[in-house]
Amino acid sequence: HDYTGSLIERRGYALKVEYCADRVWTAVQWLDRHLLEPIICESMVVNWTAGWAGTVDLMCLLRGFEGISEKAVWQIDFKTSKAPYAEHRVQAATYRHAESVILRKYTGEIAVQPYPQPDILANVYVNEEGVQVFRWGGKDDLFGTDLSIEDAYNAFLYMMAVHYYFARTKS
Repeated sequence: HDYTGSLIERRGYALKVEYCADRVWTAVQWLDRHLLEPIICESMVVNWTAGWAGTVDLMCLLRGFEGISEKAVWQIDFKTSKAPYAEHRVQAATYRHAESVILRKYTGEIAVQPYPQPDILANVYVNEEGVQVFRWGGKDDLFGTDLSIEDAYNAFLYMMAVHYYFARTKS
């Protein structure tokens, strides 16, 4: 708590230290119970072909989920909102289509590697109610199975095209 609090205060975030420290501690406890092996953590992912980049929170192996192999690769994005939004699904679908991951090694050296394909796309919601995990795609998808993960990624590409169109018309 002390480290998290000092970090929040030094960076001038407009949040109460107790609020953030509690969420971070809850997330750490969840990871202690479920994390088997981190593969990628807080790293930039890029799709050079489509022209986008983002930051994936965690790609890892997890334990303790009934019916899911401990060899399944999870792509996780942590959220502090109370509920999932359609945008969260679009973000997960988009990151799944990354071509490369840019890793910063402890030495400061940067390595560009192919992005490994995840088996499971998920958001982990950490809020005052605890931790909830929502998986995207398949029969458990919160928004149903009518729209696939591919549909979500295509929606992102269309939104990106609209954004670029309007950006060009303003210049």
